[in-house]
Amino acid sequence: ALAGALAVPGAADAVPTRVLVALVEARGAAAYVASFALALRDSELLRPRLRELLASDDPILRAHVARGLGGSAQESAVGLLGDAYRAEPDAAVRRAIVSALAERSEPGTRATLELAASLEPDDAARELARATLRGSRPAKAPRRGAAWLRLVPSSADPPLALLESPSGLSLPFAADPDGMLTVVGLLPGPIELELATATPGRAPGRGALP
Repeated sequence: ALAGALAVPGAADAVPTRVLVALVEARGAAAYVASFALALRDSELLRPRLRELLASDDPILRAHVARGLGGSAQESAVGLLGDAYRAEPDAAVRRAIVSALAERSEPGTRATLELAASLEPDDAARELARATLRGSRPAKAPRRGAAWLRLVPSSADPPLALLESPSGLSLPFAADPDGMLTVVGLLPGPIELELATATPGRAPGRGALP
């Protein structure tokens, strides 16, 4: 329940920073959305930790930090995102960085967006950069949907699922005792499913759902 609330900035604001840091450091099912919320409250004090997370060996974690920095109140976040883009080997993370820069209005975003528009090999990131430079980003669809899943645990551990919605956030959900999982408020589009356990850091599988 706490992790789900972290996807809503107004609700996440009520969570102490120390709790967010603890969730990220545990590297459990809530680490990704906690890193997003932590990056949203970017500050001079938090910046060293955010730099460490952007250099993490986990690309999903890097992507969530990048998306959070898109909403940072610090103008210097633009330079941090630009540096991260130039050093990023993972296409999905570069896509998240471009998406974050597209949400910002500082002139400093233009250099990285122009680089992505010209040389980015990932089609989605390249087209987003070009659309942003043209000022013609498509409006987000207002419709939201739901997903009903059944998880069959392979061990005695409680079944968990990490669902990556079209917004790019990976949200953890726990199934009921019968393995049923209901997720509402999803934006239209494909979602990614990662099966996990309650043990931090364990994620045995991942796959796409239409």
